[in-house]
Amino acid sequence: MRKPLNGKLSIREEKRSVLDVLNWCNQRRVFVDTVSISLEKEGNQMANVYRKQKGSDTWHFCRNCSNWPTSNYDERYIKPNSGELCNQCKDKEKLGNCH
Repeated sequence: MRKPLNGKLSIREEKRSVLDVLNWCNQRRVFVDTVSISLEKEGNQMANVYRKQKGSDTWHFCRNCSNWPTSNYDERYIKPNSGELCNQCKDKEKLGNCH
C-alpha cells in the first residue's frame, strides 16, 4: 500500500531530474497526488510542467499563457506523447517569453 505524502518533499542531491524524483517516490511507495517540482538546470531554468484541461487535447507549458489551466486539469513533468502543444506556448518559447 502506498503512503500518502503530506507536505513538501525535498531531495537534496545534485542534478536530480524530475524522473529521478518520481522514481524515488515510487521506490518508497509514496503516493504523490499533486507534485510541484522545480529543479535548477543550467541557466537557472525551471523544469517543464505540462498541463491540459480535462477533455482537451492541447498541452500548455508556459504559465503565462492566457489559456494555462488553473483548475480541472491533467499535469505531467515530461513532454506528452499524445495530443498537441499549445501554439501560444510555442510562440512564447521562441520569443524567450515563456514563464
